[in-house]
Amino acid sequence: MLVGCLLAGCATHSKPIAPPDKQTPAEVNFEATWSSAIDVLRSFDFTLDRQDRRAGVVTTAPMVGRHWFEFWRRDGKTAFYVLENSLHTTYRTATVQISPDPASPDNFVYSVEVMIYRSNKPGRQAETLSTAFNMYNTSKSSDVGTARQIAGFERDIKATASTSAGTLTFLGPDEHLAGELNRRIRKTINRRIASSRQ
Repeated sequence: MLVGCLLAGCATHSKPIAPPDKQTPAEVNFEATWSSAIDVLRSFDFTLDRQDRRAGVVTTAPMVGRHWFEFWRRDGKTAFYVLENSLHTTYRTATVQISPDPASPDNFVYSVEVMIYRSNKPGRQAETLSTAFNMYNTSKSSDVGTARQIAGFERDIKATASTSAGTLTFLGPDEHLAGELNRRIRKTINRRIASSRQ
């Protein structure tokens, strides 16, 4: 038994795993674009919904638009949009699509799309003090939680598509916010690539 223990102590161990090879320029550029898109969307308070690296797609959950008193938020890029958000419940969804650059195989191009929807649901009315309290009591509210918000939005989208009296009205793209996201993503990509070359 002593001999067995001594032999076991002299057994050779497997070689350590080799460190990964250095990333190719294409991998560096894709990672910079992907990470920049995610970081910028989060910095604008979007909640990420779909992150498909293989397809190069990042989508966000619907986000209620900025109201006039929410000066810290960055999604209302014009006074008209801020006023509209304050008068109606509006949602914005953002999609970033990343694809290889046809002109340069090591580079990637991306597009940013922001869509606006207005809710047609009647607002809840507070007729008594207890009703008003229950409207904002988070333990009883039906709109609490990102998962519920996404599910409700998707249900409204399907209802709107299948009937003429839907609960959402598509208002079109928000070019101002899409342009701002585009500029921020490009700036972040350039900074990441420059730091990776140092």
